[in-house]
Amino acid sequence: MEFTQEHFALFDRSLFTFKQLKERYSEEQLNEIKQQYKHIWTDWKALQLATNEELHYPLIPKVESWTNGWNLRNHFWCAYRTSQRQGEASTLAQLLNRQQLQVYLMWQHYKADETLVSRQDYNERLLKALPAWAEKTHFHYQIWTNESSEWAVHWWLQDFLTSPEKQHQLISSLSTASIQLGVVWRPEEVIERPLEQLTTAVLEELWPLYQTVAK
Repeated sequence: MEFTQEHFALFDRSLFTFKQLKERYSEEQLNEIKQQYKHIWTDWKALQLATNEELHYPLIPKVESWTNGWNLRNHFWCAYRTSQRQGEASTLAQLLNRQQLQVYLMWQHYKADETLVSRQDYNERLLKALPAWAEKTHFHYQIWTNESSEWAVHWWLQDFLTSPEKQHQLISSLSTASIQLGVVWRPEEVIERPLEQLTTAVLEELWPLYQTVAK
């Protein structure tokens, strides 16, 4: 499965709500935009299914729709959980937006009331496991919190692990936030590359952390 610049450029727009789009575009133009979205989303879903075929762990992809009913998405997203942990807040995920493809571990705040592992426990378990886990990784990981902008520049994990100042800054922000950790690729880094192999490899490296935050 390969992506082109077109897959990222889809989200490079200023209007996403159907109300605004109908005011700006003709019906024919709006239908063309919808078809573009459906086309790219079909490729996105195909990537998730191809990734699932490659995985050696029992993760189940749940692909978010290309629209929420009132808006076009400003990114495409897919969660990966095991069948026994579908109700948990912690999840592995893939995200595609106008400037990046990322594969990462996160905690979904809207599931706070139904999850068995609290945000605080998730953060503490993840921070404790990171140093040993990072010694065995093959990709360049980044670390940030859910309160960071989706398009922000994040810290490299190795810089974070060797900087008491960065560690203190992140930990100080965790009274309301949760940690996110993963690989973030710019378009030029992944265009016309076999994506299912890359995404599978990152998900499998993150698997031990996904297991750790559930215990």
